[in-house]
Amino acid sequence: MARLGLRAQEVAKIQLTDINWEMSEIMVRGKGDYFDKMPLPASVIEALSDYIKNSRNGNSNSLFVSINAPHKGILGTDVPNYILNRAYAKSGINRPKKHVGSKVFRHSVATNLLSKGASLETISNFLRHRSRESTKIYAKLDLETLRTIAPEFPNDRSKS
Repeated sequence: MARLGLRAQEVAKIQLTDINWEMSEIMVRGKGDYFDKMPLPASVIEALSDYIKNSRNGNSNSLFVSINAPHKGILGTDVPNYILNRAYAKSGINRPKKHVGSKVFRHSVATNLLSKGASLETISNFLRHRSRESTKIYAKLDLETLRTIAPEFPNDRSKS
């Protein structure tokens, strides 16, 4: 969620067969039954490998499974968001009020990309937005770029 900006429902839908270890990529089952391939950073590959080898039980094709037998795949957004809320509680970090659940990670990924100079189109593609309108919320965060495209406002009001 934090590295790829995945939605909770996308995390819940990941299957073992969605991961291409050789190509370092994952098939994301997005909103509206869209499928998108995304590159997997080395740190994510390492974390997934560790989870599969040392923590995951059962023989379900779902990547993330319940701790208790019969180790079925997690369903819906409740489990990823529950785990996230537990992590907030354990860390002592206050959960953001404005962005709840996995949305805080998507927002963070977008903000980070924007601060590194990524265009809104790049961010939209990375977050797999089907509409550019969904990405416009991040434009207000990029004040420096907005200043470069905003028309000059006269400082001297007496001339107008």
